[in-house]
Amino acid sequence: MASDESSTLPEWTKSPPSVFDIVAGHYRESKPRGEGPSLRPCLVLDVRRNTRTGEFACKIAYGTKTLRAWARHDRDIIIQNTSDLDEMGLAVATRFVLDEDQCIVMPWKPPHFGCWTGRRSPRIGSLLLDYQKHYAWIMMLRQSGE
Repeated sequence: MASDESSTLPEWTKSPPSVFDIVAGHYRESKPRGEGPSLRPCLVLDVRRNTRTGEFACKIAYGTKTLRAWARHDRDIIIQNTSDLDEMGLAVATRFVLDEDQCIVMPWKPPHFGCWTGRRSPRIGSLLLDYQKHYAWIMMLRQSGE
């Protein structure tokens, strides 16, 4: 049965994203508009592979347009610089919410991930090195309890 499913999956499911890739995912919403969660940018924090089935899953932090920059600058990744947004493939200023209870693991396949119009893969871009360093700093602060 699993082999029948894998033969109908899109090609992109065979190649997982990397940590710090930005992908389009259907993150669950507390107040969804419409029939279900909308496709939104998600930051890949970890990639896992099921040793039995070979399928991939990703731990992700969801992206939101609600920046709350002053309140969350030392808790989340906030991207506002226009050239950085362009380089990472983001259309608007985005905050990736890093609270552990908001980060989830989703299988790397539809309907959990999807492609934005005109794309052949959910991959949008990658987090720039300066933001990766900021992520490490945030995680250090969180572990130290600050």
